[in-house]
Parts: sequence; C-alpha cells; structure tokens
Amino acid sequence: MLMKRWRVGSLTMGLVLIASGITLMISLLTRVNLFNVILVAWPIILVALGIEILVHLFVKKDEDVKIRYDGLSIVFISVLLMFSLLFYAATFAVGFIGEQDDWHSALGIWRQEVIVQNEIMLNNANELVLMGGEMNVRVIPTSNNNIRISYIVTTSTNDREATLELLSGIFSVNHSERAHLMVNSAVRNNNRTTGRVFIDVVIHLPNEAIVDISQFHWGVRYDSVLREQIVGFDHEWHD
Repeated sequence: MLMKRWRVGSLTMGLVLIASGITLMISLLTRVNLFNVILVAWPIILVALGIEILVHLFVKKDEDVKIRYDGLSIVFISVLLMFSLLFYAATFAVGFIGEQDDWHSALGIWRQEVIVQNEIMLNNANELVLMGGEMNVRVIPTSNNNIRISYIVTTSTNDREATLELLSGIFSVNHSERAHLMVNSAVRNNNRTTGRVFIDVVIHLPNEAIVDISQFHWGVRYDSVLREQIVGFDHEWHD
C-alpha cells in the first residue's frame, strides 16, 4: 500500500494568492491602499503556515501520511517576510532621521484623507464644454439663470497643506459665453503629493443652456428632461 504524501505549505500559498487577488481587485475598484494592507496583514501568512503544520503533525499523526514541505511555498513566504522586514527597517531608519513622510509618499502610503467641496458660478455662459475626463459628472436642471458647477474632490495625502493648495486650482475654466471645463494638468500629472484623486461634479443647468460632451472621455449622467440640452452623445447616459 502506497503511503500518502502531503506537501505542507501548498494550502497556505493558495490562500495567500486568493487573498492577494481579492485585495488587488478591491484596491482597483475602491480607495483601499493595497500596499498598506499587505504591510499590515502579512504576519497572518506565518500564522496560517504554522496552523497548517500543526494540523498535519497532530491531527493526521495516526494516518499513513508522509509530510513533506513545499519548497516553492516556503521560498515565496520567506521572500515576502524578508521584504517586509527590510521595508520596516528602512522606514524606521528614515523616520529616525526625520524624513519618514517622504518615504511614505514615495511608496504610495497615505495617512489621511482630504476632502474639498466648492462651487463655480458661470454668470455669462450659455454653453459649457467638458474636456478631457478624470471626473464623474452629473447634470441636473435648475431654475437659476446661470450655470453652476458644484464639486467634491477626495484624495489621500501626507501633506495636507500642499494638497489643499493643489486642489484649490483643480479646474481650468473660462467665463465666456462658451465656457470650457477640464481638470488642470498639475492635478492629472501629480504622483508625489497625493494618492488617486476622485472628482465628483454636479452641473446645475438652466433652461436653454447647453452642455457639450463631445470632447469629454468619461460618461455623463443627466436627467432625462435635459436630453435636448446635452450635445455629443458618444459617452453619456441618462437617469
């Protein structure tokens, strides 16, 4: 009768890969910082590996099973452990000399959330052209005579003052009869001061005013009563 073999570490590695994949998917769809999650949660891998070893040593000790350690899994876990230890050592050393925040920013680890809320009133415009993308836009009707733009910007940062200054000029907008609105290049190209920037815009559109979305690369939501006031219908959807 052949003796059964069990490779300890395979189960742990499988669980780690599944958890990493789920975490990556969540980080792409939400504002969860994947790097931060891994740094906080990696000791769970050692706990899982230890439990797997104990289970096979004690629970299956009376069964005809030969235990072998999965070399690839052990190497994978060891590399992750060494990387984490080196990171913590580097973070401690940099923090010791007073530059910890710079390292956190370089590695994309953000410590606080910043929310900016404001309005832009277009007193002379009867048409608004949306350009570029990188913002979620909704258009609703208003009884006011002027186009009004309300926005909320959310991001994460280690430097609140610099971030507030950056976001204070988040939009490029002119106040002519045919106004243009787009996200400033400084915000689009920023990769040091903040994490990903989320921009939610509500355009309050009066009667007979127009929103041109032909040069806008993202979707625009609008109330169905405004259908005739929205031009350029490649990327829009209505409620």
